[in-house]
Amino acid sequence: MVDAIHGDRTQAQVCSGAVVMVDAIHGDRTQAQVCSGAVVMVDAIHGDRTQAQVCSGAVVMVDAIHGDRTQAQVCSGAVVMVDAIHGDRTQAQVCSGAVVMVDAIHGDRTQAQVCSGAVVMVDAIHGDRTQAQVCSGAVVMVDAIHGDRTQAQVCSGAVVMVDAIHGDRTQAQVCSGAVVMVDAIHGDRTQAQVCSGAVVMVDAIHGDRTQAQVCSGAVVMVDAIHGDRTQAQVCSGALRCV
Repeated sequence: MVDAIHGDRTQAQVCSGAVVMVDAIHGDRTQAQVCSGAVVMVDAIHGDRTQAQVCSGAVVMVDAIHGDRTQAQVCSGAVVMVDAIHGDRTQAQVCSGAVVMVDAIHGDRTQAQVCSGAVVMVDAIHGDRTQAQVCSGAVVMVDAIHGDRTQAQVCSGAVVMVDAIHGDRTQAQVCSGAVVMVDAIHGDRTQAQVCSGAVVMVDAIHGDRTQAQVCSGAVVMVDAIHGDRTQAQVCSGALRCV
């Protein structure tokens, strides 16, 4: 257990089978690094840097208020929970087999990046950028209200659910074998682009542009009321319901 107030550096490094609790107020650097089989809890208020780095089989909980940088990086088989309010950067990066939950309010950047076999849940209110990027075999749920940019990009074998109200841009881009559900109200741009073997459902009310573009072997359902442009473009071997 490490508790430091106004310290220049506060570090807790543990190799295996340990529990690390780090509490720092106004510290310049607050770091908790654990190698394997550990639980890391990091609580920092107004800290310049708050980092929790874990190698494998660990649980990382990071709670930062008004911190400049809040990062939780985990290598494999870990659960990452990041809660940041008014933070400049809030990032949760996980390599494989992990669950990432990111909750940010009024944050400048809120990102959840996962490599494979992960579940990403991103909830952002009035955030400047809200992004959920997943490489393969993942489920992405993005919920943004009045966000400037809300993007969910998935490479293969993923399910993407995007719900945005009054967002400037709401995009769901999937490469192959994915299901895309996009629901936008009064959004400036609502797009669902899928490459192959996907199902696209787009529901937009009073949207400026509502587009569903699919390349092959896909089902497209587009429902738009009073939209300026409503387009459903399909390349080959697809079922189109407009």
